Amino acid sequence: MGQNMRNVLISIKPEFVKLIFSGEKLFEYRKRVPSNVDIALVYVTAPIKRIVGEFKITKILSMSPEQLWQETYLQSGLSHEQFLTYFGNSSVAYALAIDNANLYDSPIELSDINIKRAPQSWQYLD
Repeated sequence: MGQNMRNVLISIKPEFVKLIFSGEKLFEYRKRVPSNVDIALVYVTAPIKRIVGEFKITKILSMSPEQLWQETYLQSGLSHEQFLTYFGNSSVAYALAIDNANLYDSPIELSDINIKRAPQSWQYLD
């Protein structure tokens, strides 16, 4: 690992957040990914709108959507149809490998960490 690892705030829908913290979802799919990241803080989208926990990003997979689905679908938390809808006609698909998912005892407001609005997908944290 090494060179200047950063943390990232990542927006995830409530149904997928549940699967991450229950240990069923070990891959978070993205169309674009951050680089040199270590920890992802999990922001749950509406109606919850809070940071509820974090996970370690152990690696980032990058390949064709078909290949990515074959390698990750058992721990994806998605149906094949949801996966295809999300990636549409993308030629490259990404997955963050999730490890050590840790649900906080109490959720954190974005304002508590000086963030004005939730990221569309993700954003780096200082």
